[in-house]
Amino acid sequence: MNNADPVEYVQGIFLYETKHRFMCMIMINGEVELCHVASSMKLEKIIALSGKRVLLTKNFRQDLRTQYTLYSLLDRPRSMLNLSYANDLVYNDLERSRKGLILKEKYCNGYKTDLLVNGKCIIEVKTVLSDSSIVNYPCTNADRGKQQLIAIKRLLDTGYKVELWFVYLNNCIKEINITDKSDYKILLNDCILAGLKIIEKRVVFNDNYEIKLKRLNKSIMKI
Repeated sequence: MNNADPVEYVQGIFLYETKHRFMCMIMINGEVELCHVASSMKLEKIIALSGKRVLLTKNFRQDLRTQYTLYSLLDRPRSMLNLSYANDLVYNDLERSRKGLILKEKYCNGYKTDLLVNGKCIIEVKTVLSDSSIVNYPCTNADRGKQQLIAIKRLLDTGYKVELWFVYLNNCIKEINITDKSDYKILLNDCILAGLKIIEKRVVFNDNYEIKLKRLNKSIMKI
């Protein structure tokens, strides 16, 4: 989703995620509808959704097999559920706050970035979703995150600037504990000492269902 895309919203009741990835069942106007979930992980493992009111966006892309994509949770804790939209939110935020060229998914020394600013500053986006106030991160197998931090350390050592953006997808999350799982905390601290910058932002909703990012006044991350 981006600013140029047409947006049409519809409300529904979340029923369940299917056994297939990226799919869920939603009750819309009394009819059960197969809908797209823009997340590589099962959302119900990290937040309770069954029976709750959700917002969906109508799909205009021809390559999607469903009419709707899951967008946000309307019931408490109101949350952004389209995890793939986080990169677009960060891109829009950077366009307002940074000068220069911002590119998506560019390679630097063989590493695929989320965003690249002026060819020198790499932006990596991490989403955090939960209905608990205290969250352990990473919440699943840390091997992928561990390998990413090793690659980030190499990039920092070769002169790139790197920013790790943590996007908190609701107001419920009050504290992030970086766990010792698979030495993730050690690697993260090594990157910070090498110059890694951590940015923490939280999604905010307006009355028209639009989502923007707000920077936290105080870090909630415990490293």
